[in-house]
Amino acid sequence: MMVSTTRTLAPVALFVFNRPVHTRRTLEALRQNELSGQTHLYIFCDGCRRGQNDEELVTEVRTVVASEKWCGSVTITAVDDNRGLARSIRDGIDVVLSEHDRVIVLEDDIETSSGFLAFMNDALELYALDERVMNVSGYLPETSYQSRLPETFFVKLMACWGWATWKRAWRLASWDAGELLRDLARRTGGLDEFDMDGTYPYSDQLRLNRDGTLRTWAVFWAASCFLRDGLSLFPGRSLVRNIGLDGSGENCHSGQDEHEDYRLAVRVNVERIPVEESRAGRRYYKAFYQFGRNSSMIRRAKCRAGVVRNKLLQQIPETFKSPVRNILGTEHPFGLPQSERNRLRSLPRFRESTVDLFGRQLRIVDSASFLASHQEIFVNQIYRFACNCTAPTIIDAGANLGLASIYFKRLFPNAKITAIEADSVIVEVLRSNLHIFGHDDVAVVHGAAWDSNQNLNFSLDHADAGRVSDAGNGEVRGLRLRDLIDGQHVDLLKMDIEGAETRVLLDCEGAMAGVQRMFVEYHSFAGEPQNLAQLLSVLERGGFHYYIHHTGVHSSHPFVKLEQEAGFDLQLNIFATRGSETLDCIN
Repeated sequence: MMVSTTRTLAPVALFVFNRPVHTRRTLEALRQNELSGQTHLYIFCDGCRRGQNDEELVTEVRTVVASEKWCGSVTITAVDDNRGLARSIRDGIDVVLSEHDRVIVLEDDIETSSGFLAFMNDALELYALDERVMNVSGYLPETSYQSRLPETFFVKLMACWGWATWKRAWRLASWDAGELLRDLARRTGGLDEFDMDGTYPYSDQLRLNRDGTLRTWAVFWAASCFLRDGLSLFPGRSLVRNIGLDGSGENCHSGQDEHEDYRLAVRVNVERIPVEESRAGRRYYKAFYQFGRNSSMIRRAKCRAGVVRNKLLQQIPETFKSPVRNILGTEHPFGLPQSERNRLRSLPRFRESTVDLFGRQLRIVDSASFLASHQEIFVNQIYRFACNCTAPTIIDAGANLGLASIYFKRLFPNAKITAIEADSVIVEVLRSNLHIFGHDDVAVVHGAAWDSNQNLNFSLDHADAGRVSDAGNGEVRGLRLRDLIDGQHVDLLKMDIEGAETRVLLDCEGAMAGVQRMFVEYHSFAGEPQNLAQLLSVLERGGFHYYIHHTGVHSSHPFVKLEQEAGFDLQLNIFATRGSETLDCIN
């Protein structure tokens, strides 16, 4: 089917925020579409987030969208407040459909092929009166057996990377997650079918939205379509690619641009096909969710064999596995072979070296402090927490070499982490280690967590005991931690800041409503008044439950002798939660 040049084309709604480079690429690709000159483009610009220092990027995005006439006609709507992606898309589509009967929707990280608009308009026109067709998608994940698919096909599934709908369908959308879940549960097998027969947890996304721990929009639209037996038309070859899976987006944080190498289709022909779900199309998506891009029979067999192997290995006690690993020289489950442990123990302190950790060459500056940190973080897993989302927000204050950030990334590959480190020597090693492990999306901040933004005298030991001190041998920039957390959702705030914790937490009081979990390493200075009661009072007034463990410096017989190390006579690990470790987090 070819679009009539005399017919009014569907408008495009583009949603942008604070990514000027992605936005420009999206607009430039859209302009290359053969129908762009006849298309009305609506651009919706979201506002700055409070306390996030993104004013410059937001302004740059608005400069980009206003710099050229990207389509035949352009309407730009910019708001001062930050509405978030979910609300922006819902409100923006409502605005467009108040004036038009159909709309094509793009976000600021969707790069289209030159035939995207032609495909979308062809499909919107051909199925305009078919009530069961509620959605058109321009995206298809690429796999090893994509060639088996037809030119177009229907699936009871919604893909939100370059899509379109009609006013008649959009008016049926429900934004009540609880009601949608109840309706799905009333259907025999409804929840499982909605989850693509258990291959993807769409219903979990609804539950997280219902509980207020996730704020998205697409799963609501997908469930609304599903409950009305609505179908989405898909192309047999993708017409879009996502260029935003680099940690910069609000809901996509892959950390690897696995979609950048898509071979986009230039044209996909739209001909009328039976309005029913394609068995081949459904199988295709299920295989993609289960096995990824390589969905060959060999790959599937290996995956299933791996599952069986892992289950069998889990039944073998660790006491039997460790000697075998030592004999074979294979990787320890905590990433550090025994041979490396032995080598590090023989090294003198404060000597720079590298260590084989999970098969990567990690840089260290002191073997003793590394071994102690590795024991706590990877063996004892003191920072482990449960989370029902894929991208928790974590602030790692006192990041040191990056072991905690690496650990968090192993737990949650898409975690949004801010790593704060004061020592200029250590921060360079931190950046290097994160790069070695492929975690360039971790935001590294050079500075000392403090109660104000000012330069501080700092005692630099270039290992793990640097701290603010009047007798310091260097100067660092103080960063007011309150500014990072005030009004923000933080799934874990980790503070290992060598004696500054009480002062910083006192300043943060009243700004921690969004902090769900907190780890604080408490330090008592020898010969000085203790302030543990102040710290715990802040946690109590903030609504936290806390649990205290001895660590590091402590005296087994304090009535007889007080132990001291690096000026401290007591260290405690304090774990603070909101009362339940089943807390969810915001994606």
